[in-house]
Amino acid sequence: MIDGGRIHDALALCENKGSAPSADFLILHARAARLAGHYDRTLELLAELTGYSDLDAEHIWQRDFEQACLLAQRGDFTRARALYTDLLARKPAHPRCLANLYRIALHVCDLETQASLRSALQAQSGDLTRPEDLAAAEAVYTFEQCDDAAKNLAVNRLRAQRLDAVTVTISPSRRPSRRPDRDKIRIGYLGEPFRNHARAHLLTGVLEHHDRDYFEVMAYCTGRNDRSAVRQRLEAAVDQFHDLEGITDQALADRLHGDALDILIATDGWNHMNRMAALAGRPASVQISYLGHPSSCGADFIDYMIVDGVIAPVGDEAQFSEQLIRLPDTYQATDDRQPQPASADRADLRQRNGLPVDKLVFASLNQPYKLNRQTLSLWFEILQAVPDSVLWLLDGHPAARQNLMRYASAGGVNPERLVFASFAAKPEHITRLTAADIALDPLIYNGHTTTMDALWAGVPVISFYGSHMASRVAASLLRAADMPELVTSFTGDYRDLAIDLARDPAQRQALRERLISGRDRNSLFDTAGRTRALEAAYKNLVK
Repeated sequence: MIDGGRIHDALALCENKGSAPSADFLILHARAARLAGHYDRTLELLAELTGYSDLDAEHIWQRDFEQACLLAQRGDFTRARALYTDLLARKPAHPRCLANLYRIALHVCDLETQASLRSALQAQSGDLTRPEDLAAAEAVYTFEQCDDAAKNLAVNRLRAQRLDAVTVTISPSRRPSRRPDRDKIRIGYLGEPFRNHARAHLLTGVLEHHDRDYFEVMAYCTGRNDRSAVRQRLEAAVDQFHDLEGITDQALADRLHGDALDILIATDGWNHMNRMAALAGRPASVQISYLGHPSSCGADFIDYMIVDGVIAPVGDEAQFSEQLIRLPDTYQATDDRQPQPASADRADLRQRNGLPVDKLVFASLNQPYKLNRQTLSLWFEILQAVPDSVLWLLDGHPAARQNLMRYASAGGVNPERLVFASFAAKPEHITRLTAADIALDPLIYNGHTTTMDALWAGVPVISFYGSHMASRVAASLLRAADMPELVTSFTGDYRDLAIDLARDPAQRQALRERLISGRDRNSLFDTAGRTRALEAAYKNLVK
């Protein structure tokens, strides 16, 4: 049940078990609690397990593995890496240990470790057709790290096949018929991070703009309530908001089915804490993947995927298991009511953010795990060609900062030219972005919300149009912002454009003014228009 994705069902079974637990049971219980995000409970169970006097070597290995996973999930990468290394000494080449070490290497920008582990994991991934290939394959062949859409799809098909094998007990593929007797189309948005999270920032405006004469809008949140202003706005934006944190997949499927939705929009895909197991039960008439997972789900229970002609041009249909709904302009939701940058003296703003007042500022406030060797090498070439500049990056784990500075030095760039920004609340973040001159987009996994934020702040973004959906999102946003000249198809063109723009302050100012004046004109920030396009697609499906 755990391997099949039904984490909360497994946790409920474990919590309700009345008899004295065995060591095997405690390990499974701890795993379910950890995967459900109940970290304190996980610690209690591991401590209880340690008290057993008859643990064999396998029990001890499994206990230590859960401890390493917990450390990694809590961001304690140094201790987690040491424990995974010890686990591999006891079980060489264990695929889940290798995969988790690889993920740590991504978060701390350890390019050398990434390269060695990637080779080992690729060797263990086989031809991506067997369930046993999945543990290694989903570390290196998902959209975040691999721009081969065929491999992305193959991995997600394996995920769906594993899920299907253990979720038939939810229902016999029940799929309710549509309800022509209702005067409104009933749609439901399902998601885990309906709180102060990037996806919620994008989606809230669409929910507010839905036409209530035609649509009844429901939201189903399976994640925590952070009681933020974003959460409060989300709750007010829909007709019914259902707080379902901790619900089992069985109960979720029953709830969705009981609400007789015409269309269910799943915003999580295969992201962490997803509820694909519930969707496998076919609880809604039509099930759509949208926004949170820029790759095909590879699942036959997801009927459609919302895209656009830039991220999924005609001819790319084989990269998707879903039927494609192409929106005009861009697919990505946006919020035209989000805070605008506060007025601030630019020199003062730069000083407050540790930036030089008199130098050009390149910025990429993307998550550090997006910064691969090819991207960094390209950026260091740009910095070498524009010596009177700095690169503004998002600060992550201390090891990531140290590694990035080390790579800068090896790339011929003084590491002091890297400036690191801490995490900030959305209004503060939007304002501080105006201190940047040019935003640089990562190559394989573009900035999505990050790019949208930069454009909203009036900062031109240089992007690379790649070969799969996740590497084309920024291009989609730039075209919708009427900035197609900032989209490149070759790394050499990307480099040259960044250098030319850095040397041309008049052109930079012209781009900035176009972006600011375009907030009220271009299609990128036309939330009402995006909502009408979505609604037209929904209406067509329910005819």
